[in-house]
Amino acid sequence: MRHLLAIALTGCSLGCYTAMPLPAGGPAVGNRVAVTLTDAGRSSMAAQIGPAKAQLIGDVKEATDTTLVLALRSVTTQRGIEELWSGEQVVVPRSAIGAVGSRKVAAGRSAFLALAVTAGLVALAAAVGVGGFGADRGGDVGGTQ
Repeated sequence: MRHLLAIALTGCSLGCYTAMPLPAGGPAVGNRVAVTLTDAGRSSMAAQIGPAKAQLIGDVKEATDTTLVLALRSVTTQRGIEELWSGEQVVVPRSAIGAVGSRKVAAGRSAFLALAVTAGLVALAAAVGVGGFGADRGGDVGGTQ
């Protein structure tokens, strides 16, 4: 039963995110943002983050008129592959930025995903007879003679 509970809690920790437009004034220090790079920006940032990167997700450490300093959490390639980072700081020139949005949890989609994963795991547990689910396979106890 403990294993089933652990699996269900893992399903509940899943989340979907969406990029929301930033309010006027740009990103504030400490906010997590999603930065989409321009074509020229991908080339200029290649020395810092590698080639063919399309989007950066990170925490704003500093924001000036000409640059944005991010502690990176993930980088997405042009092919859509997400690479996790551990807070390494990169300086992104404003000229390399196509769009910036704040990254927020999409509550409705996250709840649906967690419910779907949890229901699937419970159904799987019932199918294989884990955690008290499924048919009783203990045999006949106390039969009549």
